[in-house]
Amino acid sequence: MGKTITHQQAAQHTCGIGTDLTQDRVSLRKESFAVGHAVTASSEAMHVGVSCCGRLFSCDVFRDNYGLWIGSCRTGKSAMVCGSKTSATRSQNTHPHAYLTPDLKWLIFNSNRSGFPHIYAASVPEEFVNDVLTTG
Repeated sequence: MGKTITHQQAAQHTCGIGTDLTQDRVSLRKESFAVGHAVTASSEAMHVGVSCCGRLFSCDVFRDNYGLWIGSCRTGKSAMVCGSKTSATRSQNTHPHAYLTPDLKWLIFNSNRSGFPHIYAASVPEEFVNDVLTTG
């Protein structure tokens, strides 16, 4: 593990979720590592992103055909928002690299579902975010 990165926007290959979390924030690291199965339904999460508020993470899950997930380390809840419908190749612009907008209303991601890589936005209802953040 490298030195913790703070006060910087971080996403994708520059952050991950570890076991040394403080409070309900996502741990940001220089090295990339997978999201543990205790936090998501799969240990094969990739391209981890962190919301600006630090309370939520986003990722894509290879085994879910690059399904796009959000979750909370504090509550341990996570759920798939939508499928990316991408056919990932070696080119990074075909990998979803999902991230949440600062208002937590949109999940932005890459997909080549049309045959060419494009940027897409999936609506994330407020109730969906509240459910992931609510304990119990």
